[in-house]
Amino acid sequence: DVNAALGPFGRPLRAGDVLKPGETGDGNLKSQPCGNGGRPNWSIDPRPWFDAEAPLRLLPGSHAHLLDGDSRAALFERAFRVGNDSNRVGVRLQGVHLKLSAPFEMTSEGCVAGTLQLPPAGEPVALGVEHPVSGGYPRIGQIAAVDLPRLAQCRPGDALRFVPCTPEDALRMLRKRERRLQELETAIAKRLAEA
Repeated sequence: DVNAALGPFGRPLRAGDVLKPGETGDGNLKSQPCGNGGRPNWSIDPRPWFDAEAPLRLLPGSHAHLLDGDSRAALFERAFRVGNDSNRVGVRLQGVHLKLSAPFEMTSEGCVAGTLQLPPAGEPVALGVEHPVSGGYPRIGQIAAVDLPRLAQCRPGDALRFVPCTPEDALRMLRKRERRLQELETAIAKRLAEA
């Protein structure tokens, strides 16, 4: 947590920092040879859970209609690049400048993770898990909750694209992921009981 200076160093990581991993049980249901006191090492194939090439689903924000025509098209047709100054507060998107059709003044409103705001410079910011509680930039979109973990895994320089999404599709995909996670948890619990 950069804002609260929490974490192993109380600051953002820098080149040369060393993080010591804790013991974890990886997860898949494919056992590998035992090597840690007789317990099996498990692994999980990340591909079904994380597809870096897939676009993020974007629902229209309360101010999406204020984008000019070219910007509305560019939002879904062009790739953005994750900026170097991105963090858990916000992922700054570069390379595509979006514009409103007319100047717009607004008061601060509540924010949630995944809100896509448009600052005056025209480069959107996707709010992360440590987002501010309010913000005063136009909300041009909302990233579907099912895709927020993928947003969080984006690194500076990564390409990122959006695809339009409806609330119904977003809910359907979230439910599908939750069912798959529940099936995985059940399978892991069964494997642990057998071990």
